[in-house]
Amino acid sequence: MSSTHSPSVPYYHIVGHTADTAVEVVARNYSELIDTATQALVSILAGSQRWAINTAGEMKIATQDPERVLVQWLNEVLFLLATKDVFVQRASAEPCDNGYLIRYEATTLNLEQVVLETEVKSATYHGLTVQTLADGNLAATIVFDL
Repeated sequence: MSSTHSPSVPYYHIVGHTADTAVEVVARNYSELIDTATQALVSILAGSQRWAINTAGEMKIATQDPERVLVQWLNEVLFLLATKDVFVQRASAEPCDNGYLIRYEATTLNLEQVVLETEVKSATYHGLTVQTLADGNLAATIVFDL
């Protein structure tokens, strides 16, 4: 995840990948990494479409492994959309006993009236590592199964 050009942080970059889509995510801290990864997934799902926030929630993920938290959270975002028509748009993470508490802001949608750009089946562990860069930022490349 080295680059001669350093965009402002946080950011994400969608990377071409065979049969799937991958995103490179860079952020200043883990909570921002969760939020930026969420925004990257939103971008894949909806392109530039956004809706007014009208609901919020939280979930606890019972692991402190940063890769597992990231994949479990992103798959929860997909689950909320598929089962409850809840389109998560922002998220934050904070450590809590034996895991992380993820708080999110979302929109309840009528998916019969909304056209999403891309169907995403799941976030995967394929090649996933959360790493600390030389400048202290965190980075991850996340592969989504389409």
